[in-house]
Amino acid sequence: MNNHLLSAAIGDICGSVYEHLSIKDYNGVDLRNPRHYYTDDTVCSFAVAEALLYDIDIVQNLRDRCREDLNRGYGAQFLHWLMADDVEPPYNSFGNGSSMRVSAAGFMAKDEEECVRLATKTA
Repeated sequence: MNNHLLSAAIGDICGSVYEHLSIKDYNGVDLRNPRHYYTDDTVCSFAVAEALLYDIDIVQNLRDRCREDLNRGYGAQFLHWLMADDVEPPYNSFGNGSSMRVSAAGFMAKDEEECVRLATKTA
């Protein structure tokens, strides 16, 4: 799974400078360029992967890891939830939060049924 997560992080880094732009220059991707950085997508993906690998609470690990790395571009609703004292209520995202952190479920699952179970757990 390490190679899959590393690939996801590299993709995140490559796309980071284009996140809010409508024009994409794929020839301009240069991982050595300091403008390219990992984002909240990588932090959340790695936090969920760690929780699944070590069978620890996903929500708590997500909050712990994201709080350790606050300047990664979290959405306002997620950031508000992240800094709240309690994990309830859910942060009412605009729908892309679970899609950015689900990849570990696909990497770890041994079959389709387990993939669906893990993906649901991460959402």
